[in-house]
Amino acid sequence: MINSLGLLEVRGFVTALEAADAMLKSASVRLIRQYETSPGLISLVVEGDIASCRAAVDAGVAAAARLGEVVSRQEIGRPDPDVERMVLTMLAPKKKQRAPKPASRSVAQAEEVIEPSVIDTDEPVVLALATAEKTEEASCDEVAILAAVTASANGLTLAELLAVLPEAGVTRRALENLCKAKRLAKVLGRYCKPS
Repeated sequence: MINSLGLLEVRGFVTALEAADAMLKSASVRLIRQYETSPGLISLVVEGDIASCRAAVDAGVAAAARLGEVVSRQEIGRPDPDVERMVLTMLAPKKKQRAPKPASRSVAQAEEVIEPSVIDTDEPVVLALATAEKTEEASCDEVAILAAVTASANGLTLAELLAVLPEAGVTRRALENLCKAKRLAKVLGRYCKPS
């Protein structure tokens, strides 16, 4: 159960950062969430006892007013359970949504390339071919990769290769395999032709 809430809405990221820092340093509160309500407007929500929330919001308003614009402020002492649930639901982090898996396709559609709509930066980028039975990993276009790397005087990073050859099926694993086969060399994170 939340004891009390302090809410502060400011214009601008730097203003919100300064206000949040002042709020957390001035009183015994914890930042529940910061939330971008619209482009440029950021809401900060702190939780603690009512006196701490008031002191924190006052400090946040003073810091934000020095640097930018304060849009609104509010303290809520002992919020009703329904209000607490509403605030926590509205301010809950949004989960990433993945693209739905493709349905079975006919053999005529098996050559179509399907790209995921959301790509995590932690995972390698893999382009897949749809088949009637299952989705298989596409092989990378080694000729295109080698031609792009050879054309560049300083070599290319993985990100640059993905930008230059988005449909070539470039993955870190494929590039490492080309390095093991001595068809590419990796120097300081850049893939270049072997010397």
